[in-house]
Amino acid sequence: MNRLLNKAFLDLDESEIVAYAEVAAANVALTIPPDCRAAVIDNLTVLRGHSRLVAKALAEAPVSAKDAELGAFEP
Repeated sequence: MNRLLNKAFLDLDESEIVAYAEVAAANVALTIPPDCRAAVIDNLTVLRGHSRLVAKALAEAPVSAKDAELGAFEP
């Protein structure tokens, strides 16, 4: 399930980040104060970009036999 949610986050486009922020906040019974909304959206956009970069690097990294035994990392 986490892998699916992480992929969904990575696949969000710019217009979907706002809705994602609202839903994520509501899921933990929070509201984003209006004066913080722009900063939250900016931070999520940066986080998504960094996450995409890490996911791409991990996907392209060579896998050793020992790593293959351990299996995929699940956050």
